Amino acid sequence: MLPTLWPGDVLTIRTQTIDQTRVGDIVLFARGGRFFVHRIVRVSRASGEFITRGDAMPQEDGSLRSDELLGSVMSVTRFRKNVPVHACSWLRRLAGLALAYSDRLRSLVLRAHSRLANAYPDGRARKSSLRSAF
Repeated sequence: MLPTLWPGDVLTIRTQTIDQTRVGDIVLFARGGRFFVHRIVRVSRASGEFITRGDAMPQEDGSLRSDELLGSVMSVTRFRKNVPVHACSWLRRLAGLALAYSDRLRSLVLRAHSRLANAYPDGRARKSSLRSAF
């Protein structure tokens, strides 16, 4: 879910039904014994199915049933601060696709994020440290 969600982010999930979800929500679902956190891109209320896609994924997931839905992301905590759950703008989508298709870029960005997280183990981060991480 880069660039919306990063390794180490703590997600607060609220139980939700398919009727309470809307396009753009980030949801937690289970499929094949695994958990996924992806964004809803289309909903078919008539059939009870929805289509999700990770922000850094080039293609949509297969159709999911409402019984696979576990909940919706209500808040994200990063470096012990609440951060807004953003809509997937065209710029964020473009950044996600760049990270999906470029192993080198993804590695550099994740390395910079890791340095930032390790520089402040108590969870506090300063703007100046963000600039030096890159």
